This record gives sequence, C-alpha cells and structure tokens, in this order.
Amino acid sequence: NQSRVNRVIPNMEASLKMNDWLQVINRAGLDYYLDRRIENYPVLASGDKNGGYLAEETISEFQINNDLMLKADYNKLKDITLSGVLGYNYNTRSAENIGANVRSFILPNAPFNLGNSAQDQRSAFNSQSKIVVNGAYLQGNIGYKDFLFLDLTGRYERYSTVKNGFFYPSASLAYIFKTANSGKENDILSFGKMRFSFRSEEHTSELQSRQYLVCRILLE
Repeated sequence: NQSRVNRVIPNMEASLKMNDWLQVINRAGLDYYLDRRIENYPVLASGDKNGGYLAEETISEFQINNDLMLKADYNKLKDITLSGVLGYNYNTRSAENIGANVRSFILPNAPFNLGNSAQDQRSAFNSQSKIVVNGAYLQGNIGYKDFLFLDLTGRYERYSTVKNGFFYPSASLAYIFKTANSGKENDILSFGKMRFSFRSEEHTSELQSRQYLVCRILLE
C-alpha cells in the first residue's frame, strides 16, 4: 500500500501607503494538494480480501484565499489613540475524490490492473464539492491615556452552501489600574487589569447562534 502527496502553497502580499496613518493591503494565497493512493492485497490475504483486492484513489483539493484590507493607525489626538481594519475576504474551496476497486482476481499473479476481475467484482466512485465564502470584517481599537481600551470587531459571512448570512460581533473593554493611578503608590498592588468582553458566534453546521459574556481580572 502506498500514498503519494504533492502540495503547493504559494502566497503573496502587496501594500500601498496612502499617508502616514492609512494603508491598503492585499494578501492572496493558494493551497493545492494531490493525494494518490494505492491499496493492494494479494490472493490468500487474510480477512474478506483473500481473493485479492486492488484499489486506486485520487484525492485533490484546491483553495484560494484573498484579503483586501484598509488599515488605519491614527495617533495625532491628545490622550487618544485610534486604529482599525476594514476588510473583504474571498475564499473558495473545491475538492474531488475519484477511484475504483476490484475484488477476486482472475489472474492471481498479474501486475496491478483494475480489469483483473469479473465485472460484478468492480466498483467505481467519485465525488465533487465546492464552497465559496464571501466575508466583510471590521476591527476598531480606541485607547485613552494608556489605561482604558475599547476593542470592537464584526464579521459578516455568506456561504454558497447556506441560504442566510452570519454575523459575528464582539466587544471588549479593558481598564489598567496601575497606569490609571500612576501618581499614587500602592505597596499591595503593583499592577491590575480588568477586562469585560462579549462575543456572538454562528455555527453553520448547527445553524445556531451563541453569545458569551466574560469578565477577567488580573492582579500583580
């Protein structure tokens, strides 16, 4: 039995700087693999394949992914920092599985040959699939005096295999104790951080939505 896999994963990135705080970025990538498998059991092998068994199968998958983004990093406001990403994602995945197998060899010592069996001992199979995903996403970050931070994200996706689109929002608010009270000494607490976060998820396989509310406190 043997399996031979060939895989190619090229990618590229290009960027254009519009000014000192705004740039356009495009990232593209491909992923292609080909897996050829041969399974052979000679006559008198153990189990249900003692009459001889030969199977050949070819599995291939091709994926294209592209992200076009507008990225901003603005730090010209007093005490406030702003950054964000606005993007569009395109992803397509296609797969193919094709092969055949034969049982009960006519000539026990013949070379590999899918015709070395009676007609009723042969079977062939093939399957194809393709999924296209279009998505738009937004990420925004606001900081105030290096102690208060607000992060907002959102992503909308449409699948070629599902009728409705899905939206994934999230938000988090972080407060850093030490920086906020930098003028006061504290012998007990040298650093503290509190974060509240919320996110919503959609599961395409289950067609369900779930929401999560999390609070984390870090003290040092």
